[in-house]
Amino acid sequence: MPKSVLTNADTRMSKAIDSLKREFSVLRTGRASAALLDNIQVDYYGMPTPINQMAQITVPEARQLVIKPYDKSMLSAIERSINEANIGLTPNNDGEVIRLNVPALTEERRRELAKKVKGFAEDAKVAIRNVRRDANDEFKKLLYGLGETPLPRSIVRKVEPEDEERYQTIFAQNEGAVAAPTAGLHFSRELMKRMEIKGIDFAYITLHVGLGNFREVDVEDLTKHKMDSEQIIVGPETVKAVNAAKDEKHKICAVGTTVVRTLESCVTTKGRLTEYEGWTNKFIFPPYEFSVPDAFISNFHLPYSTLLMMVAAFGGYDQVMKAYEVAVKEKYQFGTYGDAMLII
Repeated sequence: MPKSVLTNADTRMSKAIDSLKREFSVLRTGRASAALLDNIQVDYYGMPTPINQMAQITVPEARQLVIKPYDKSMLSAIERSINEANIGLTPNNDGEVIRLNVPALTEERRRELAKKVKGFAEDAKVAIRNVRRDANDEFKKLLYGLGETPLPRSIVRKVEPEDEERYQTIFAQNEGAVAAPTAGLHFSRELMKRMEIKGIDFAYITLHVGLGNFREVDVEDLTKHKMDSEQIIVGPETVKAVNAAKDEKHKICAVGTTVVRTLESCVTTKGRLTEYEGWTNKFIFPPYEFSVPDAFISNFHLPYSTLLMMVAAFGGYDQVMKAYEVAVKEKYQFGTYGDAMLII
């Protein structure tokens, strides 16, 4: 099924490109081209027929077309069809052949031509964007039909329709992740409003969480563990807000491991956040010197996970382990939908 979606999209895109090529081929520039006549048909004994099927078309000079019909009796019909096509060329019929002389490009014609080319190109862009949008919509329907909301293993019931909304942060915007950034699930609109009233500013990043985010580390030497790449986006507004906060000596609190990984993947050697849209496979583990965040909200993570290692790098291994001992003793919830800690 996914293959049929891609095949259909490829066919439609190819048609859009072929259409653009045809539009370009019939544009009258300062040079002669047989393609100028491609869309002209002649009434050949009651049958509309392309000129190139009933005449030999040559380009003896750079700005001249010569049309020699296989049947001389069709000269007048061909001449009439060219005039009716309104291609901006006047046919010269000498009784043997028809000559079309292409005038040199004037500045006015050059501007008009540029405008037409731009219009044709824009139409093709729109057509291709529409094909891509339709293919994405079809593919998403297939994906949603094959999968379901990834509830944590601690929840033993079946997935409900309401879970699709519950398993999502209130500030999520861009599709692409296979799991929610769990620390962000603790934030409600009411809480964020209260924080805003207290003068706390917000800035947003995107990291499309992949399945590799949950893979256990199975090597003793952490430098040999390979992280899966994940797509990240840090825009100009976030860069401006974070760097301004650093300049004014304000605290920068990262909500979740996804935010920490993204921020630390987009920092300059001088500790400044920079715009970036691409991929990161950054693996943060102790010891590590953080450049951007100086506070961190994180859920309680499972043993042997890269997420726990990042938390230990930020809060200090001993301190974090003490916090986890308390969490186990007090029966805190771990993982998705679990409890969180604030490290300051």
